[in-house]
Order: sequence, then C-alpha cells, then structure tokens
Amino acid sequence: PQQTQRSLSSNGTVANVANVAGEPGTSLRQLEALAADSGALTAAILGFDSKWKVDVGRQARLVLSRTRASLRFGLRGLGIMAGDAIKAARFLGRRLQGQRLVKSELDVIRRTATDWLCLIPYTAILVFPLTPPGNVLAFNLLSRVAPWSTPSGFTRRRQDCDEMYTTVMEATGGGAGR
Repeated sequence: PQQTQRSLSSNGTVANVANVAGEPGTSLRQLEALAADSGALTAAILGFDSKWKVDVGRQARLVLSRTRASLRFGLRGLGIMAGDAIKAARFLGRRLQGQRLVKSELDVIRRTATDWLCLIPYTAILVFPLTPPGNVLAFNLLSRVAPWSTPSGFTRRRQDCDEMYTTVMEATGGGAGR
C-alpha cells in the first residue's frame, strides 16, 4: 500500500509519521509507541503541533477571566441599583408620612426611576446576540443619542465609587449601610 507521510515538530525534533496502520506486520505495540511519542500521531491526524494545546489553555483562561470580570461588573451594577432602589423607597416612605424631602433626596428618587427604566433597553442590547462590533455600535449610538440611557449602576464612575466605598468599609470594619 502507498504510504502518506507528514512532518511535524515536537519539542524541537522532526518525526515522520507514516500511515503505518495499513502496513503488513505492524503490531499493536508499534502503533501504541507511535501514539505515545509526544502525541505525534494525534497531532498528525488533527494537523496541529503540541503548542496548540498550550494556546487553547491560555485562551480558555483568558475567556474565563473576562467572563468573570463581566459578571462581576454586571452583578455590582445590579447591586448598586438595588441599593438605590432601597434608598429611594425609604425616601418615598418618608414623603408619604408627610415629611418634606430635600433636593438631593428627590434627585436620588428621580435617578433611580430613570435607571430602572433605562435598564430595559440596556439589557435588550446586551441579551440579543449582535456581533461584537454591532454591540459596540449600538452602545455608542445609544450613549450619543441619549447620554442618560446607561443606568448609573453600570457606569465606570459608580462602579469605582462603590469599589472604593467597599474597600474603605472593609478596612475600617464599618457597617454595611450605604
């Protein structure tokens, strides 16, 4: 039978991998030895060298790291918005009891209501599978047409403030009141 050969580099050495399975007199041990040689048989069949495995691992770690960062950002944003909603509910409760609210308290209520309304289109853009450039264009267009459209809990400024606040509270052993 006709032999096909493929050269590949494995740890600096070049091995010729032949289609030995079709040769008469090839034993199972010879095939196992060939397969055990730095994964050369697998690499030859699949058409890649052993460095590919390292790159896949690095890429998988990178994707996992970015996914974790995105989830942390999203969960922190939702936490900020939930804290704002609780604070706004307290202010509304005080107003319903007949107390007068100051401008900053009214601003918190207004901002919180706007944030929760803006969360709907913001989430829709995140959830619907656009291409990565499509998402970037959609967010840029949304931020230029309606700069107030990004919920404040998802802005870098609010995230950074929340992170600093959390760090200070942990360092001083302060309470959880925001």
